[in-house]
Amino acid sequence: MMSEVNSFINANAALASAMRVPWALIMDTCVMTRNGLSSVLKKTQFKAGEVMILNKASDILLCLKSGLPDVVVMELCGDGESVWEGLRIISTCQQGWPQLPIVVCTALSDVRFLQQVKSLQVSSICFKHDPLESIEDCIMHARCGLHLDSPTIQKLLNSKCHSLQMLTKKEIEVLAYLLAGRSVSEVSRMLNRDIRTISNHKCHALTKLGYKNNNDLYTRGLWMLRNGLYNLEDAKQV
Repeated sequence: MMSEVNSFINANAALASAMRVPWALIMDTCVMTRNGLSSVLKKTQFKAGEVMILNKASDILLCLKSGLPDVVVMELCGDGESVWEGLRIISTCQQGWPQLPIVVCTALSDVRFLQQVKSLQVSSICFKHDPLESIEDCIMHARCGLHLDSPTIQKLLNSKCHSLQMLTKKEIEVLAYLLAGRSVSEVSRMLNRDIRTISNHKCHALTKLGYKNNNDLYTRGLWMLRNGLYNLEDAKQV
C-alpha cells in the first residue's frame, strides 16, 4: 500500500513539474532591451509565463530570496550602479544558488572585461546587438544547464589580445565596496574578515590591474567603474 502511495505522490509531483509555467528575470535599464528580451522569453521556445523586470543588479538578490526564476538575463550594471557591483552580484548568486542559469546580455565590448565575466563561469554571454535568434539560443542553452556564448562573443574571446590577470571573486567583492565609498575597516566588518585579509585582497587587485597605489585605485579605478572597461591607458588621461 505504501509503495502505491509513493508512486501516486511521485507521479503527481512529476505532473506538477511538467505543468509548471517557466518564469524569467530581466535586469536592464534600457526599455528597448527589456522589451526585446521579454519578447524572446515569452514568444519563443522558452515560453515564459511571467517576466519580472528589475532596474538594479542589487535587487536580484532580494528577488531570489522569494523564489528562483528559470533564468536570469542581466546587464552588468543597473541604475546608479557600477560594473564591479554587477560582478559582485553574479558571484554572490553563484555562491547562494549555484544551479541558477545566468545570461549576461551586455553592451560592453572590451575583450579584457569580457574575459573577467567569463572567469565567473556564467551560463552565457551575448551582446545586446546580437540577432534575437542568437540571444534565444544562449538563453535556451542556459536553461538546460549548458554553457554557450554568442558567436560574436566567442570570436572576441578567441581573438589575440593582452590577457588581464583575472580577479578572484573576493577581490571583485572588495573592490566593489571600496569604489562604492567604503573604507577597508568597514569592508572588514561587513564581510566579517580580518582587516589584513581585506588589505591583501585590495593589494592583489591593485597589482593585477596595474595600479601602483591607492591614488590609482580611486582615480583610474573610478574611471573604470563609470565606463566598465579595463582600458588603463585611457584611464590615465582622466
